[in-house]
Amino acid sequence: MAILPDARIPILWLNVKMTAADIVKSAYKLKDIPEAKYAKNMARVLEGGRKGRLYIFPGNIATMKFNTGLPFCHSAIIDVLEDRFFGADAKFRFPEALYVNISPEHNQPVIPPVMLAFVATTIDAGLQAYKLGPGGATKIIFTADKFKLVYQDHLRRLARLKARDPAAFWRMLARLYEEASSGTSHHDPNEFNDGSGEEADSEDNDDIFNVKHFVTNFAQAADATRN
Repeated sequence: MAILPDARIPILWLNVKMTAADIVKSAYKLKDIPEAKYAKNMARVLEGGRKGRLYIFPGNIATMKFNTGLPFCHSAIIDVLEDRFFGADAKFRFPEALYVNISPEHNQPVIPPVMLAFVATTIDAGLQAYKLGPGGATKIIFTADKFKLVYQDHLRRLARLKARDPAAFWRMLARLYEEASSGTSHHDPNEFNDGSGEEADSEDNDDIFNVKHFVTNFAQAADATRN
């Protein structure tokens, strides 16, 4: 079986970024943010670090209230996953086996951490385009160099979540797959809440966090859908 040419991968990433740019304005209700608080709130939501990137949590930028028990579960992230990978008009559809093989020991499909981190990064780019106001988007050049730190922040957070509670981590990825692929929603509102509000320190080197490993499997599966 031939491997999908590497040139196709950037096309996918750009396609996902464009979808995220179309979704963020309504998904985050940017027009509801008071003008006096807009710049400050957007800066805080986009801020990096262990407790940053608040846009991955369900919540309200206008009130700055977020459910930190549901990381990576904002509807915008699920909408992008559904639109690009699972929906009727999805540009890139892949066999369920690709998603099952991410965690063979669990024997159920999950959203790959690398895919989830990338989609969250495209959400970041989409929000940055509206950082100065909801009226019109500023052009954002979406390159690996520009968004590398954002992407790495998301991978590190996923690794910490896995180290903190592996069972909850896999449940989260399985439910994200179900929501994105079928449109259902049944998240535990306190999935990762244990009262501490902290994530375990961990730098996970598993293949599930390795983008080259994922792209190889992704490319093979993509090629298989064309044969």
